Amino acid sequence: MKEISYAAFLGRIHARARLRRTPLRVMFEATYRCNFRCRHCYVSEARKKEYAGRELGTAAARKIMDALKRAGCLYLGFTGGEVFLRDDIFDLLGYARTAGFKTIINTNGSLIDAQRARLLGRLNPNKVDITVHAMDEAVFDAITGTPGFAAKVFRAIRLLRENNVRLGLKTCLLPENADQIARIEEFARAMGARHRLDDFPYPPPGWQGRPYATPLPHPGVQSEKSGFWCGAGLTQCALTPAGEITLCLMVDYPKLAVSGPDFPEKWAAVNETALRLRPQDCDCPDCRLQPYCGACPACGWLENGKPGSCSAIWKRKAQALAAAQGAAA
Repeated sequence: MKEISYAAFLGRIHARARLRRTPLRVMFEATYRCNFRCRHCYVSEARKKEYAGRELGTAAARKIMDALKRAGCLYLGFTGGEVFLRDDIFDLLGYARTAGFKTIINTNGSLIDAQRARLLGRLNPNKVDITVHAMDEAVFDAITGTPGFAAKVFRAIRLLRENNVRLGLKTCLLPENADQIARIEEFARAMGARHRLDDFPYPPPGWQGRPYATPLPHPGVQSEKSGFWCGAGLTQCALTPAGEITLCLMVDYPKLAVSGPDFPEKWAAVNETALRLRPQDCDCPDCRLQPYCGACPACGWLENGKPGSCSAIWKRKAQALAAAQGAAA
C-alpha cells in the first residue's frame, strides 16, 4: 500500500472537493450576541438587532448538521458573536463531534470557566481559537471595550491547556497592540499554542476609514473561474444564526434560508452565484482596495455600497442573478 503524507492527503481532499463542489468547510455563526464590544468587529450593531430572537433552536441546528454531513462537510466551525452565550452550545458541539465533523470553536474565551474547560477536554474539538488582543490588561480591555475581562481570558487559556485542549491564539494587528505582538507570541509558545497574526483585520460593514494595517502583496491575476478564488461558495460557505447559507462570513449573500433537507438545492444556488459573480466591471488598478482583494475577495463588499465600489457593482450583479434565477423557477 502506497503511503502519502498527511499534507498530500488533505491536498487531494481539497482538490476533489473543488472538482465536485463539495461544501468541505462550513462556518456556523451560532449567535451574533457578544459580551465584548471590539471596535474592529465585523458584526455591526444593526446586524445584531436584525437577528435578535432569530437564532436556530437546537433541533433545527441538528437537522442542518445532518444535511451538512450528507453533503460531505468535513470541517464545521462554530463562531459568533460569542458562542458560549448560547445555552445549548455544548449540546451542539457534542452532536457535531458525534457526527464526525472536525470541529473548530472561535471564542473570546471570557466565559470558559473550570467546568467548561473540563467539558471541552472531554469533547476534544479539533481546535479552540481564542483572540488575544494584548498582554497588558489595560490595552486588552481598551480594545474589547469591556474592562475586567482580560484576566478571565488568560485564565481560560490556562484551564484549556490543563485539560489538553488543542489551542490556537490569534491577534488582530491594531495601532493599540502593535508593540505587544512579540509578548503575545512568547505567551503562545509557553501555552503550546500556534499563534496567528491577522495583519489584515476586517473593518465592520459601513466602516469608511482607511484599513488599519499595511496592505498585503497582491498575488496577481487568478485563474479560478469564480471571482471567489478562495473557495467561497465552491468548497466552503457560512451559516447565519438563523440558518441562512451565505458565500462566507464576510459576504452575507445570497442569504438563503436552509431547513435541512433542502441544503443540496440551496448549496447549488450558492455555487452558481459564486461562479457567476466576477469583478470584471471593477477598475481594479485604480482602486485602493485592490491589494486587499488580492488577499480576500470579500474586501470590496465591506465598502457597503459606495457608488462605484466593488460592493455596489457586485451587489447589482448578485441581485440581477437572483432575479434571473427567480424568473427561471
